[in-house]
Amino acid sequence: QALGAAGALPLEGLPDIRPILARSRAEGSVLDGAEMIQLVPVLDAGPKLRAYGRGVRETSPEVAAITDELPRLAELADRLRRALDASGAVTDDASPTLKRLRREIRDRRRQVAGELERAFQGGDADRIFADRYVTLRHGRYVLPVRTEARGRVRGIVHDRSQSGQTLFIEPEHVVDSNNDLVQATREEEHETARILAELTAAIRARLDDLEALVSAIGE
Repeated sequence: QALGAAGALPLEGLPDIRPILARSRAEGSVLDGAEMIQLVPVLDAGPKLRAYGRGVRETSPEVAAITDELPRLAELADRLRRALDASGAVTDDASPTLKRLRREIRDRRRQVAGELERAFQGGDADRIFADRYVTLRHGRYVLPVRTEARGRVRGIVHDRSQSGQTLFIEPEHVVDSNNDLVQATREEEHETARILAELTAAIRARLDDLEALVSAIGE
């Protein structure tokens, strides 16, 4: 009768989140963002189903009775949507600290890359550098220096090409800037891990309601 009065239930494209809920149950466990973002369409199904139930209450009171009892989890859904993008990556808006750190990292990357790119402006750049690009080795910005020109660039060798003809050197004048960038990157990773742990704890705190929602959808 409900199908005749209001059409299909709003349950398209819902993933089975029961394995994710089971993983979140262990104290201290941390879900990754790609797992947590799968909860959002299931959480959003609650309000849609309650609205559906209100629309068929007269013709199908027993359907409405099920939808009336669905747990209300809008706050958790909003929190996950605010902290994660569609792929599950943690967004800049997940915390003020994360936003600040990511802005700092972007600024420091531009600064270090800009300092290194100035080396390519010299008249003998072609004899010193194998290519005119700044690259990364072990999280540090370096220059591709011809092996025979090693003595022309003072700094730390982080790697060499497979042919052995290019050395990837961190010039000594950017060591401190690279250190600051590495430190900021570590802090960003720590903050991202903290946010994922906090979100997992929020899911764990509503686990009974989440499992009840899945059960009611199944019913």
